[in-house]
Amino acid sequence: MPTILRENGWAVVIHTDDHAPPHVHVKRDDGYVKVHLAGPDGLPQVVRIVRVADHEAWRALAIVFKHQQRLLREWRNIHA
Repeated sequence: MPTILRENGWAVVIHTDDHAPPHVHVKRDDGYVKVHLAGPDGLPQVVRIVRVADHEAWRALAIVFKHQQRLLREWRNIHA
């Protein structure tokens, strides 16, 4: 499970044996936020929050939004 980037204490991870749709796990401490990289409107969408406060989940989503195109490329390369 490669860590694609780190930002503000968060690690953005793509699991190599994971499933579609393209998504990432944004991890911090013992919690994570699962984010689909392109929801129905084409924007990243939070689909699961585990042991992360809602206001922190927004920070994780902002990181994914900022790097959306790069993360989509990485997900496709890993799962090609």
